[in-house]
Order: sequence, then structure tokens, then C-alpha cells
Amino acid sequence: MRDSRVSARVRALKPSETLALGARARELKAQGHSVISFAAGEPDFDTPEDVREAGIQAIRAGHTRYTAVGGHIELKVWREGRDALRVAGQYPQRIDIMVTDVVMPELSGREVYQRLSKSRPQLRVLYLSGYTDDEIVRRGLLDSTAAFVQKPFTAIHLAGAVRAVLDGRKVPAEAAG
Repeated sequence: MRDSRVSARVRALKPSETLALGARARELKAQGHSVISFAAGEPDFDTPEDVREAGIQAIRAGHTRYTAVGGHIELKVWREGRDALRVAGQYPQRIDIMVTDVVMPELSGREVYQRLSKSRPQLRVLYLSGYTDDEIVRRGLLDSTAAFVQKPFTAIHLAGAVRAVLDGRKVPAEAAG
């Protein structure tokens, strides 16, 4: 017979902050607020048919193990512009927004955006940098109308800036770092 007692370590576990954040985002959404949630969790849409079919094919082909600890390279944040261009070029769905650092190795965020926007004219961009917006403009890296958030920033500020860019509005000062 198994011991049904719960260990002290298990009893000491606190509720997941990620799950609490996701619950709060769903609560705000239900109240009619526009929410961009950065919490992990279930998507708020049905799994697309092509994804379901790919899953079925993967199972039939025996691809049923977890990925390596390093994950899939296509899903990582890219530090080099050429990688972002390659991955975006292979991604058939619409991309609504690109969030990028201004300064990156090889290609700047602006160069990556300019190249991507040729084939994706609806693409919007939000630039990030540790430099001030004045310094970015003075160095000619961006013009003064570019949507920009200075590092460091909070998740709330970043979410507000993303929402503003998606809505076609100027990034509010409080979302600028």
C-alpha cells in the first residue's frame, strides 16, 4: 500500500505565479480589456488544422520524444538579423509585429525590418535599445517617428508599447522605459 501522506516539501509549494498571471489576463479579457498576455498557458484559439495534421504525422512517424534541452532553434529569440530574415522567410503566416533591438550584429534591427517589410507590408515594428531615443536619432540609427522603448523596461511597459504599435498609435511616454 502506498503512503498517502504529503511531504512537507510538497505542502510548502506555492501556487504558480505563471498560472496566476494567466488567470488575471483571462479575467481582464473577460471584463472587456484589451490584453496582451506574456504568461505561458493554453492559447485562446483552437489548434489550426495544419498543426493538428502535423502532430498526427509526427506521431505516426515515431517522433514522440521531447526536444533536446536547447529546444528548437526556429523558436528562439534571434540575436542576428540574418537568422531572423531566414526564419521569417520560411514562416508562411502573417507576422503582425517585429520587436527588435536597434543594434545587432551584422544587420541592424532597422535593416531587418526594411527587408522584411518589402514582402510583408502590413508588418509593424517596435525598436528596443539601451541607448536613449535622442542618442538613437542623433546617431542616425532611427528617425524620430519610430516606435521605440528604452531598456530597461517592465513587462507592463512593453505590453503597452506593443499594443500601441499594433493599434497604429504613438508609443506612450510611460511605455518608453
